[in-house]
This record gives sequence, C-alpha cells and structure tokens, in this order.
Amino acid sequence: MRDAVGDTAWLQAMLDAEAALARAQARLGLIPPAAAVAITNACHASRFDPAALARDAVSAGNPVVPLVRALRAQLPPDLARFAHAGATSQDIIDSAAMLVARRATGPLRADLASAADRAATLAAVHRDTPIAGRTLLQQALPTTFGLIAAGWMTALDAAGARLARVRHGTLAAQLGGATGTLAAIGDLAAQHTHEPHAHETQAHKTQAHKTQAHETRAHETRAHETRAHETRAPQSDAMPQTGTTSQTRTTPQTDPAQGDTADAARVDTAGAAQGNTADAARDHQAQADTARADTARADTARDHQARGDTPNTAQADAADAARDDAAGASGVAGASGVADAVDAARLRSPDAGPVGAGGAEGGRGGVAGRSGAVRAAGDGRIGPELISVFADELELNEPILPWHTDRGRIAELAGALAGAAGTIAKIARDVILLAQTEVGEVREGGGRGGSSSMPHKANPVAAISAAASAARAPGLAGTLFAAMPHEHQRAAGAWHAEWLPLTDLLRATGSAAYWLRDCLTGLEVDPARMRANLDLTGGALLAERVAGVLAEDLGRDAAHDLVAAVVRDGRPLAGDPRVTAHLDRDAVTALLDPAEYLGSAGPLVDRALAAHPKGDA
Repeated sequence: MRDAVGDTAWLQAMLDAEAALARAQARLGLIPPAAAVAITNACHASRFDPAALARDAVSAGNPVVPLVRALRAQLPPDLARFAHAGATSQDIIDSAAMLVARRATGPLRADLASAADRAATLAAVHRDTPIAGRTLLQQALPTTFGLIAAGWMTALDAAGARLARVRHGTLAAQLGGATGTLAAIGDLAAQHTHEPHAHETQAHKTQAHKTQAHETRAHETRAHETRAHETRAPQSDAMPQTGTTSQTRTTPQTDPAQGDTADAARVDTAGAAQGNTADAARDHQAQADTARADTARADTARDHQARGDTPNTAQADAADAARDDAAGASGVAGASGVADAVDAARLRSPDAGPVGAGGAEGGRGGVAGRSGAVRAAGDGRIGPELISVFADELELNEPILPWHTDRGRIAELAGALAGAAGTIAKIARDVILLAQTEVGEVREGGGRGGSSSMPHKANPVAAISAAASAARAPGLAGTLFAAMPHEHQRAAGAWHAEWLPLTDLLRATGSAAYWLRDCLTGLEVDPARMRANLDLTGGALLAERVAGVLAEDLGRDAAHDLVAAVVRDGRPLAGDPRVTAHLDRDAVTALLDPAEYLGSAGPLVDRALAAHPKGDA
C-alpha cells in the first residue's frame, strides 16, 4: 500500500492522465497521432525527477505546472505544444487521484476479502462453541464464537461491497479546462490540421479497406463490453509505523513489444472519410445514443445490485486487476514500434475510412473528419465528446459534468474508507479484549508479541497494529469532508487540502486491512477457556432463564427480584433455597447450561455463511 499511494504512484498517475488526454484528442482528430504516441511514450515516472518537481511546485502551487514543462521538454519541438492541450492542472490531479484510489483500493479490498474468508472459517468451525456474550464489557448471556466470527465476516463483506460501489461507480475522470467549459478544446478543434504520415503508403490504405469492416465489428463488441463494465464502475501505519503490507504494481510495463501493443490498443487514429460525411456523422450519433442507453441500463442494474446485501463485483474486479497489473493504463511504444502502433490503431478505429489527405477521423465516439471537428467546435459538442473518450482511455467513469468544485466523489470515497477502517477497528478491538490475560479466549499465533522487559508477554500485535492504523481514519475523513466547500469554479485552498489526507486515508485503511488479515489468519481459539469463563459466575449468566421459569409461579417482577437478590448475595442459583423452594436442584442445573440457551445462534451462522461472497475480492 505504501507503494500504491507513494510519490512515484502519484507522479505516474498524473502522467497516465496526460497520456490518456493525448490519446483521446488523437482519437477525435484534435492532435496528430504522432503527438499522442510521443506523449504516451514519454509519460513514465522514471523519466522525471520527483525532487525537482516538488521543488518547482512550490512556486506554482501544484505539481502539474512543472510536470507539464518537464514533459514538453522531452518531446520533439514540433509536437511539444500538444501536451496538456486544453486541460487545467485540476483536471490532471483529480484524474490522477481517481487512478491512485482505484489502484490502491484493489489490494485493500483483497485484504478485506481475505480477512472475511478467515472469519468465515472461524464461524464454520466454531458454529456451536459457547462463549460469554458481553454487553457494556460485562458478561450478559451466552452466544457462540461462531456467531461472533460470522458478525465479523458480514461486516467485512459489507465494507468491501461499499468500497466496490465507490470503485466501480464513483471514481470518474475529470476534464473541464480552466473554468469547466472546455473552451480551449473548441479552439484546438478549430485551429488544428495535420497531414497523414509519410509512411502511410498505398498498401496501408488498401489493407485498411480490406480490414475495416471486420475490425469495426470486433472493436464495437469490445467497446460495448468494456463500457458495460465501466458503468458498473472503477501499509503500514502499524504501531508505530512498522510492518509490511500488500503490494500492488502501479508503474507501467517497459518492454517495447508490450508497449507497441498497448499503444496500438489505445491510440485510435484514422484518415479522413472520403465522402458520405453526413452519413458517418449520423451513424456516429446513433452509436453514441445507443452507448448512452446501454450506460443508463447498466447504471440502473448496478444500483439495484448495490442495494443488495451481497453485490457480486467479481467480474469487474477481475478486469480491474488485469488492467492495473498491466501498469495502470500507460502503454509505451518502443522507438521501432511507433509507426506500427499508429497504423494498427488506425485500422481498428470503428469509424475509420481509408487514409486520405484530409486529416483524421475519430475512434469510438469520435468526430468524423476535419470538417466534423470544426462543426463540433462551433456548437460545443467536441467538449462532451472529449470527456467521454478521455474517461474511456483512463477506464474511469464518465461524469455528466466536470466536478471541479463538486467534491461528492471525494466524500463518498472518504466515507467508504473510513467505514471500512471502523469495521476493522471493531474486530481488532474484540480480539484485543478476548486476548487479555484474565480472559484468554483467543491469542495470535506465531510466537510474536513479546516485551523488551517482560518475558511472559504475548501481545496481540497484529490486532493492535490494525486498531492503531484504523484510528487515524476518522480524522482524515473529517478533513476531507471539511474541505468540501469549494468556492466558485476552483477552490482557493480547499482543493489543495485534500491531497495529503486522501493519500494518508488510503494508506491508513489499507494498512489496517493488511494487519487484520494477518491477525485473523493466525488467530488461535481456546474453547475450554471460553467454557471456564462461562462458569465463573456460578450460573448468574443464565439468571434471566431461571427468572423466566420462576415467573410462572411468582409472577415476572417477583421472580426477577428473587433471582437478582440471590445473585447479589453471591450464592449459586442451583444451591440457594429461595430458588430450590420452587424448582428442584436438577432442574435449575439444567437451566444453567449455556449450551442449552443459544437461541438461533447456529441457524444465524448458517444464514451468514450462505450469504458470504465466494472469491469476490
């Protein structure tokens, strides 16, 4: 988790956003395909000096300003101006925050799921193991350790489901330009013209004719499936800051061959259509309307599922894991593969006609040719179109509007993280209390938890570390909620106040989840000690049951007062004459057996286990 939210992860996420913006603009014919490839090729954290960026960010107020300068410096002079075209710093930082959150919540949810699976095992094994139920830290009535563990399991499942809903339904791309109007994108569309590359030979054009129909059908199928998934969505702070955590890979692959493939799969470019421009535009609009309808239906289905107790997000998570393992959506074309990547991307563009002399046509949802781009710029349609394609490139949700000063998405993320941390803290505290010397009903295995001065100590260090990490979450979430009021179209300070608390909240919650998984994995249960503690009070634990039977003869209030008096006197209920005057000793002894007063504990455990998701990490 430390790596997933560290400085390098944030830097790479900002670069991923810059690369995705360039690819989206190339798909719509706003910048040359070569610019998109060059920008994507340069967007790797290893090419930049984080210390220098941090130093230069002080005078700019955010790290994007020096980052863009450094990025442009790495590009050919004739292409440098296309980097960051039409965007504002907040577009890049907010989109990067969503990428960081998506990548970090993957291993976090995996740890939550693993902890829940371990709790499920404990629930099944100890379904009928009696233990004293405790209210206000005092023994109350018997329950089972299986039911306690089942409660842990369902709470962890619910926390994971809330994070899944945020991960797949809330994390969205950010693109609005300086004041949310994307006015600079309209200028870009109106001003830009680019000629086809010299390597676009007649053979390429002929091959494009032959393969266009097949590639279009295949691409549309992939786009529909991907869109359906996207609309469903997207350690250690231990005591004291020690231990290791789950790992996730956030930097891109650097193998040139893989980079060629990645670019070819992401940089959609095409030549201008030869004729029938109006028909192509109408076809595109129909496809866009269909995609939006599919999106709405998928949103509705997801919302219905999200309201259930056990939402199934396994397919979406598997796709996310594959994508994140493939380096966080930032492919690189090796020097020898740039031209091939451009050609391959052109061939797979669903709206692409044969390459001609008039520029480029857009990819999925793209603007048809140079004239179409100019018309879209004139009526403003190019801005919403670019938001859609940009979100597609990032594989994040597409927002209806730019959300520069609507921080509900950050608040939802903070709430889900803080809620998960609260669940973890409850379970960790239960373990800590059950492991006390005077209780001794559970203990962490592994022979750890020793003291520097007391050889007999066996502290539950994993549970303590989980609780310590989780304890930081409420304050961090509170800071994010307090920062929600953003003035006008860009906040003066409130936006900046989010960056560190969000990073720390992801880190703290991820660390807590890691330590809880570790705790439950090695947890040892002592049923004999549980039974001994049930017998400590001489039957007082089941005084309610005895009073209930006596009430048949004495009335409810009189029976309650009689049993309470016996307990206060410290006498065993089975041997006190005030009780045996109404019930024989054997009957009272039977009433005081904890195993015979467990109510529906067993069936409730069965019910919980049946609802537990299988393999939904």
